[in-house]
Amino acid sequence: MLTREYIFHDRRSLELFKLAVAKLRADPRLFDEVTSNMEHWRRRVVAGGTGEDHYFHEWERVLAGGIVACEHLARDRADSAVELWHTAPFEGLINEREGRAVSEQVRALFVGRRFMDSLDEPLPELATT
Repeated sequence: MLTREYIFHDRRSLELFKLAVAKLRADPRLFDEVTSNMEHWRRRVVAGGTGEDHYFHEWERVLAGGIVACEHLARDRADSAVELWHTAPFEGLINEREGRAVSEQVRALFVGRRFMDSLDEPLPELATT
């Protein structure tokens, strides 16, 4: 069983990741933004290593598989997949409002709970105003 803090962050990263992948599926032109993010990351890696070299190379491999590989990663629950959710080069795909909404949904799942057994428990529906 994982502690609440760890699983909260993992679940939030998963939900943000799934949202970004859905946006990529709906508009493949958004891959241009991901490519740009990867180019910025590449310059940092080449400039002297950032400690993120491993993740950069893993993301190159995932992105070579296109949207199908990204969707597979969203269903994967291995520790290596969870690490990739946290390091996804999807900056700019999710706006601040969407990010807050995901955080609120995940936070609502954790209200009054100390532990969780699964990253796959359904998110609660939140009232929209």
